[in-house]
Amino acid sequence: MGGCLNNGAITKPQLILIFSTSPEFDIMIAPIARLYFACFQRIPDYGGLQYCINAYTSGTSLSSVAQEFINSQEFINVYSSLNNEAFVTLLYQNVLGRDPDTEGYNYWLGQLNAETITKGDTLIGFSESTEYKTKNSNNYNLQITMVYAAMLHKLPAQTTLDEWVAEGQSPMGTL
Repeated sequence: MGGCLNNGAITKPQLILIFSTSPEFDIMIAPIARLYFACFQRIPDYGGLQYCINAYTSGTSLSSVAQEFINSQEFINVYSSLNNEAFVTLLYQNVLGRDPDTEGYNYWLGQLNAETITKGDTLIGFSESTEYKTKNSNNYNLQITMVYAAMLHKLPAQTTLDEWVAEGQSPMGTL
């Protein structure tokens, strides 16, 4: 890659794009960032994001990472008073930005009520869904956050993130 960059075959923004869309990124880092956005509806804090990425890349399951989210005070403040029906409805609204469809709602509610899955597993089901991944690929929140984390070792301020998203591009140019 360095040779390509040095001889002008690719630009620095293109190199960043290559790294941020790599299979390693998609498999090991993006699920944690998606989990943060899905669960907390905010930019992850850098220390927490790094901690979770390190745990996940060291072999901790995504389910265990999600359970840490569920046990956090932030999660408890937002979700603990909700019964399963309200929890599933809120996930549809917060994560997918829409009302639940009957079939999906009944599925998730049935799984939670039967205790076949945990709330953490439900959160993963939403954050790793094709619908949510597509939604994220269209609004750049995930890409911008991860470019900042990987390249600058910090996360963007909410206003900075909002500006990039509003422009429909990432810091490395239109995706």
